[in-house]
Amino acid sequence: MDRVLGVAGFVIALPSFVGLFFDPLRTAATIALIFAITLGVVALSFYYYARRPPFKMNRVEVKLDLSDPDRAKLTKSYRMVANIGGLSHISHRNIAADGGVEDISWDGQPVPTANIRKVMGEYQVSIEFPRRPTRGKEFPGVLSYVLVNSFGSPNESLYYVVDFPASSVRIEVV
Repeated sequence: MDRVLGVAGFVIALPSFVGLFFDPLRTAATIALIFAITLGVVALSFYYYARRPPFKMNRVEVKLDLSDPDRAKLTKSYRMVANIGGLSHISHRNIAADGGVEDISWDGQPVPTANIRKVMGEYQVSIEFPRRPTRGKEFPGVLSYVLVNSFGSPNESLYYVVDFPASSVRIEVV
């Protein structure tokens, strides 16, 4: 309904706007046109910037190490860019396994248990940055965890769900 009203308002206002150019006061028409163009550019810019996700992953490398099937290690290496300045943390979701999940770490350091939540059988991990990332500048991060008793049979599968928009994702099973 909102779009219909917007189009109807545009259709109703357009003849009056065009009529301004045939008026002796063409200056008012020119100012109105410049104002309308400026307002449109500002609205489109706001729409674009407001809809961007907090982070964009330039490259994601996922490695599943099955050298010990009872304790498989999943490592996700990120090259990410903050789209918004002043972010203090990043949240990873969709962490689940048939067995259990243990030893969750970020950049080789254990994640505090206060930053790990289990919601509907899946883990959500909140990573606090030691210093806030600069908007638009790429920085690395590595999330890893152990999947306990999740690959017991010879035929198993892995579902990888992307948490953030990514330019390139590579999955490796060793």
